[in-house]
Amino acid sequence: MACGVKLFLLLLIEALLASVPCSADEIRLRCSETPVTFVYENAEEMRCLCSTTAKTINFLKSIGLETSKNITIRVVEQITDQKHVELFGAYNPETREVFILTYAKLEELAEQNKRFLGQRLSEDIWCSFAAHELAHAISCQYIRPEIKNQTAGEYISAVTQLAVLRPENREMILKDFRDVKAYNSIDEISILYYLFAPNEFVVKSYRHFVALDNPKEFVERLLAVKDKFWNSR
Repeated sequence: MACGVKLFLLLLIEALLASVPCSADEIRLRCSETPVTFVYENAEEMRCLCSTTAKTINFLKSIGLETSKNITIRVVEQITDQKHVELFGAYNPETREVFILTYAKLEELAEQNKRFLGQRLSEDIWCSFAAHELAHAISCQYIRPEIKNQTAGEYISAVTQLAVLRPENREMILKDFRDVKAYNSIDEISILYYLFAPNEFVVKSYRHFVALDNPKEFVERLLAVKDKFWNSR
């Protein structure tokens, strides 16, 4: 969720969360030196989360986005927004908590013929959703609340999600969306496109990012731009 912005309709991943009860059996783990604490109930639920978290933090650091504040990632059985839409992952800026569905729960969704970024479920794809939400948690610290820059947050999270994937998985996604071209300029990047075509938004953003001569400088500019959509409402 963008800092200080309450989203509407089906802004799937960034909606405010319904409360998630804590279990007396929950386990807390901090991986390596990252400022991220995981809360989960089953050790098998961790899978690739530690390594993906480290990749995410290193990638964001490379484009000038660092954090020293602790962020909690909860691995849970259910996440819903205010309209009771089931989410794969979400970030609550009020509590600085990221929520990610358990792998087992996503497997259930996969059995309902659901695909993720056009792909069948894998651990790598699952962990990329945690990377997406962690990127929101970190980029949110750099977005001034008064400019309501939802677009920047989604762009950074989209790029991060593909960047941390294994190269072979990322190439499969890019191949499946071969007709989706990169954004040509900062003015083309649109939160409306994200709302109606989230997978295509991820691909367009990533292709634009990897073509940049100076990604860090671009991210600085993007973070400072007022979001035309939110500020026109």
